Amino acid sequence: MLIGVMMLTLTSSISAQWNNMRDGLGACNGIMESEGQLVSTTSAFGVATSSDGSTWTTSTTGLDGLSSQTKGIGADDMYLYIGTPAGVFRSGDNGSSWEATANTLNSTAVNYGKSFYAHNGVTFCIMSMNENSGGGLYRTEDHGDNWTLSTGGIASNEIITQMISHNGTLLLGTSLGLYSSSDNGLNWTAFDNVEGSLYNGLYSDGSRIVVLSSHPLYPLLYSDDDGATWNYGSGDLAGFTLAKVLLGDDDVLYAFAGFEGVFSSTDNGASWDNITGNIAGLDLLSLSDMVYFNGHLYIGYGSGVFSDQDVNPTLLNEQDDILMDIYPNPVVNTLNIRTTSGSRLNIQILDARGSMVLQAQAQGQTTTPLNVAGLPAGCYVVHLFDAEQGTLLSSEPLIKQ
Repeated sequence: MLIGVMMLTLTSSISAQWNNMRDGLGACNGIMESEGQLVSTTSAFGVATSSDGSTWTTSTTGLDGLSSQTKGIGADDMYLYIGTPAGVFRSGDNGSSWEATANTLNSTAVNYGKSFYAHNGVTFCIMSMNENSGGGLYRTEDHGDNWTLSTGGIASNEIITQMISHNGTLLLGTSLGLYSSSDNGLNWTAFDNVEGSLYNGLYSDGSRIVVLSSHPLYPLLYSDDDGATWNYGSGDLAGFTLAKVLLGDDDVLYAFAGFEGVFSSTDNGASWDNITGNIAGLDLLSLSDMVYFNGHLYIGYGSGVFSDQDVNPTLLNEQDDILMDIYPNPVVNTLNIRTTSGSRLNIQILDARGSMVLQAQAQGQTTTPLNVAGLPAGCYVVHLFDAEQGTLLSSEPLIKQ
């Protein structure tokens, strides 16, 4: 597959320089806006809140030990909710204090509430593991006093990724498919016109559905007829691991995807531009959640919260295309990486943990063969960097057989 990444010259209204706005509080697995404040999870300090994204206040009232290791976050019309290794907690005062809900939902260090979604009087908790491992999808109609499984029609080995609403119908992504529910999540029906894959990064504006997937050939999908038919989007973006799509100002969509980076779309998800900038390495792998707040984009990751202080894109001019073509994909022995650029380039291959396992250099119109026969079978990502500036130019998922 030939991937073209357009290099963009940007005004001061968009910056490729991302800064950690919340240092010292560890990983941010969840972030959202609530009552005019940013609310984010931390690795060991409960919940952190901020009115401007630069100064943060932590709260552990009602949380201790495992419960202070907060993970996912969400809200309904009465409470904020957080997932922790000790169970699901709720707050009625915008995160100042917390209380446990009635059921721990089999929460552990690896199985916890990773996101919450409210729809028509029901609050849903998406767990990080599948139903076979004690996770799945739970629902409550009384704000957490009682929880029940809500996985009818979903195989017990599927990990739930994300939920949205589209014209009153719930849509759900999983590790193996895309589902819809017309009875508020009691029963789910799989879309039979999409291929089995990890579906992530769901978005709807009521007219168009946008979906990111890990499919090696068709990672970007959008539908203008409620999912009856699907179109293929363009751009160097895929829902390879965690992903999210949201709407900013001026009808601009933003998306992040683990391994891939941060992207923007000015045509409602049909095509995407890379605005990853200086996010690289393990930081790129650990992107976890995102919110648009007071004109700024905030992205949770393994060491805090990235923000670009003004991310509305104004494109002044277009420079030469930089192309990366990797083949074959999936690969067994030799991976060929074809590049077309006058710049010196660095090529890196990262494994699923974000560790670099191979690297090479390239320049100009050349094809670089890499011997990958010794790599274990699995999922990897190929990064293309500008060797002079260190800027990430392109990323492409790779499957090693």
